[in-house]
Amino acid sequence: MSGLKLFYFILFGQSISLLGSSLTGFALGVWVYQTSESVMEFTLILVASTLPGIVLGPFIGSWVDRLNRKSLLVGAQAGSALIIMGLAFLYYYDLLRFWHIAVIVSLGSVFATMLQVGFTSTVTLMVPTEDLNKANAALGMVLGLVQLAGPFLAGKALDTIGISTILLIDIVSFSFGLGTLLLASLPSTPAKPADTQTSVWEEVKEAYRFLKSKPGVLGGLYLFTLIWFNVSAVQALITPLVLSYASPSEAGLIMSVAGVGALLGGAVMMGWKGPERRMYGILGAALAIAFILVLLPVYSSLVWI
Repeated sequence: MSGLKLFYFILFGQSISLLGSSLTGFALGVWVYQTSESVMEFTLILVASTLPGIVLGPFIGSWVDRLNRKSLLVGAQAGSALIIMGLAFLYYYDLLRFWHIAVIVSLGSVFATMLQVGFTSTVTLMVPTEDLNKANAALGMVLGLVQLAGPFLAGKALDTIGISTILLIDIVSFSFGLGTLLLASLPSTPAKPADTQTSVWEEVKEAYRFLKSKPGVLGGLYLFTLIWFNVSAVQALITPLVLSYASPSEAGLIMSVAGVGALLGGAVMMGWKGPERRMYGILGAALAIAFILVLLPVYSSLVWI
């Protein structure tokens, strides 16, 4: 098995694992808010689940290039499963506290970044250049489906089976991700000549110097950072707002609507390569996001959200 078939095989296992993680992520946030009634604690958990991966991302990227790709992915997947097992243990014995969750989701962020960087960088080794657009579009659609289904299913599950069963489902879902990785024969990473090997810190600085030499790329990075900072700020407040007067099921439904856009975007990109000048497409999408964020406060009804 090779090429797109290998990619789809691994993507199948990862999609189930991602769905399980999505259930846990939403359920934990709701549980923290409902038990503490603190928006601050809710947002701190969100920060803990993303900041470590962002800060360590450049170093993880350099580290990924030095390791056997399959061992890295299997290790990161197993690490993610182990911390969820620890979380389930603490919850089952009524030992779970806020700081436990903060530490666990921080570790989960690191493992998730390792998986994301390792998997996306392996795509170019697995898939022929002419099929990369299809592979990336399929990956985008899977992420959209997870974003679409995860919060909705998690909200329903919280109202019916509770967070303990959700954690068990997440643990089981990791077996699919691990199983496909163990069965797959991943291509090896081209080894660097001994005289060109540098330290991780030097590689990070080299990457930054490269970005500085490409003003367009660096500008795009700043643009995306600004966009996602504003979008994330809004998304972080929606869940506590809905939970202040609605059930987890309704909160999950509203958050799942956000996945529709990602799903449609992935479907469009599978059949369309974008405008001839890519910057027009990027700026057009950025302006649309800005327009929506400006309109959100105008309407008091959550239907418009």
